[in-house]
Amino acid sequence: DAHVEAKRYQEAIAVYTKAIDMLELAGKPDVQIVSMRALAHQQKEEWWAVANDGLLCMQIDPDWWTGYYVRAHAIMKMLADKTIREANNINADSAAVDEMRQAIDAMKACLKCSTVPPEEKG
Repeated sequence: DAHVEAKRYQEAIAVYTKAIDMLELAGKPDVQIVSMRALAHQQKEEWWAVANDGLLCMQIDPDWWTGYYVRAHAIMKMLADKTIREANNINADSAAVDEMRQAIDAMKACLKCSTVPPEEKG
């Protein structure tokens, strides 16, 4: 967390990744560490990595609302970014529609999580 607070996001990602790998090998994945890595990726606007960490959070703990939220947010950012759309040959008639559905589904699932703070449901 010190690296994130100091805005040393690449260092934070490296530390979180090492911790995630070690905990996974021990059979004890930690959704909070994955969430923190997603935050570091978000600060660097690495939306694919954020979306993947969101999915990993969802797999580790299906009731961890943050995973659904960060995944949906990352997908929406990617769809909004014309450069990403063009680089991946995404248009309104192709994968964009599916990605939009994934983002909507993730947000719906997020709101169903018992761990969502009431002020976030607003």
